[in-house]
Amino acid sequence: CQFSQSHYPIMQGKITPFVHNTFTILNESKTDDVVCWAPTGDAFIIKDQYAFSSDVLPRYFKHNNVSSFIRQLNTYQFHKVPNEEANFPVSSDDIVFSHPYFQKGRDDLLCNVVRRTKNHQRRPMSPSETRRINNPVPVPSQPTLPITLTENNNNSIPASMSPESMAKQVLHMYNRLEQTNHLLVSVHNELLETKDMLNRLQQNSSTGQTPSPGHSPVYLAPIQP
Repeated sequence: CQFSQSHYPIMQGKITPFVHNTFTILNESKTDDVVCWAPTGDAFIIKDQYAFSSDVLPRYFKHNNVSSFIRQLNTYQFHKVPNEEANFPVSSDDIVFSHPYFQKGRDDLLCNVVRRTKNHQRRPMSPSETRRINNPVPVPSQPTLPITLTENNNNSIPASMSPESMAKQVLHMYNRLEQTNHLLVSVHNELLETKDMLNRLQQNSSTGQTPSPGHSPVYLAPIQP
């Protein structure tokens, strides 16, 4: 691999511009308060995301989007190191990335930092990922509740009924409920008419008038069960 230390780097040999620029950024001591190599030299730390976005990225890339930069790191198979797994001091706001061929002072390895391809083998899992796979959190089984739906205290729908039977039973109950609702509306209207008739009869009796022919008494029909 060949590497150029120019301020505006270009691809040399097999090193891509993204890898070249990222390596150059980390070799500048004036940005150490924003982004720097880890003490171990096998990872780098983004300490100040705001300054990295506003001051560093525009100088080497044609954007200031930290999320886009991180997506590029993922494309080149960099691994985000959880803070609790870092073997050096980090703060809660630090973001740590590592790659086996991206190391401080080892520009000869940079040509091995390549984009992920469909046929490329996945990176080794981190210890935390391995623990999650080997020791999955058990999911408690949900107990079967003895729930029944009762209609008129006669017909019950057990919770174990098939969905088709349940749907038919619910539809039947809905139709019965709709019929009952129509009947209640009809009774309510008849009661209102009866009340109105009684009020008119009371007014006529107080004035000595007889009901007009157009206002005959209303008789309620018996409600069929």
